[in-house]
Amino acid sequence: ESGVGSGIGGQIRLRLFHLVNTEWFADYITSDLYNGLGNRTDYHIGWSVIFYPGFAYRENERMKLQPYFVAGHCFDYTRCESNVPFEPNTRSRWSSAVQAGLGFHLPVHDRVDLSLTGQYMMHLGPQLSATVRSNAGGLKYLYFDEEPRTGLEGHLLITVSMNVRLADLWKNKIKGVQDKKPIEIIIK
Repeated sequence: ESGVGSGIGGQIRLRLFHLVNTEWFADYITSDLYNGLGNRTDYHIGWSVIFYPGFAYRENERMKLQPYFVAGHCFDYTRCESNVPFEPNTRSRWSSAVQAGLGFHLPVHDRVDLSLTGQYMMHLGPQLSATVRSNAGGLKYLYFDEEPRTGLEGHLLITVSMNVRLADLWKNKIKGVQDKKPIEIIIK
């Protein structure tokens, strides 16, 4: 019953091949539980592989959408706590997650693009559950429990980013990328 979360994170991309990119990331997300009765904090650290479909690939053509598929894995830590001071209750868990989805880049400059990615992330680990309880005075609070079984818990992850290319590590030597040389016409 957590609400929409918000947070901050960082990423770095390392291009391995012409149509394959990697992304390494870390983020911190907080969300409200049961209209202020508690809060949830998530930390993720992981990686993704980005696959560009060959039929739609355009090398940094400005204002042309560059679609991609993305899949990856991360480790995460989740902490849930009650906000009621008289009934403190906290639970946390370590787990792993896999994610997959679609996205696109919109190059706005040779070294800058805007990206939008939608992924579904499935956590593989113990389930945390929360129930609303009342104490003897009628004050509502959250009680957290960790279910011993391992199950799938998922959520949608939407990422909007502005990416800046800091360096061209491969100097156009990525497999499949041809050096762009002007065409010479010699007339004799």
